[in-house]
Amino acid sequence: MTEIDILIKQKLLGKTISTIRLFNINDDYYAFYEDSHWVFDGGIQFCIDDAIVCWGYDYEKEMMELSFDKEITDKLEGTKHYQVDSKNIKGISELQGATIKDVSIKWEFYQNIDENFEPYGDKIYAPIEIVLYFDFNMTLQLALIDFEIDEQAFKMVQPTYDLEGEMLYSFNKQIKINEL
Repeated sequence: MTEIDILIKQKLLGKTISTIRLFNINDDYYAFYEDSHWVFDGGIQFCIDDAIVCWGYDYEKEMMELSFDKEITDKLEGTKHYQVDSKNIKGISELQGATIKDVSIKWEFYQNIDENFEPYGDKIYAPIEIVLYFDFNMTLQLALIDFEIDEQAFKMVQPTYDLEGEMLYSFNKQIKINEL
């Protein structure tokens, strides 16, 4: 387990979610199943006891970033963003008041590239999936993905992990996501 895994678990385990704030930077978001699967391009912020944990789009870095010290609106500054009313998203609203019992994290890395598109410097690791396990057997799978849409059935198909993708929120129904 890495130092960041330990830090994340220290910040989350045994903590109770008091508020969840969802943000989007696109005009719309996808609600594939009204009670379990949504895709936003913005981020999520948990108010936990007296702390804030957010995972969302960082405008300056042009990518999703996990943070324990900034409001998500600080990261989104410079974008046209809006808050999605989490009370209207049944699965997400059910997590308010729930206690986090376990956390699993999947990591991916990227490297900076030069003008010739050659990688340089150290690998930079970032979370690509965080699954939160709550009391009462509830789960929330958060993952950065790219996907196709089956327009006939209006469902997500071929979800693939993607550090530059949109954020999947899957309540109580973890979905299999393909590796790149």
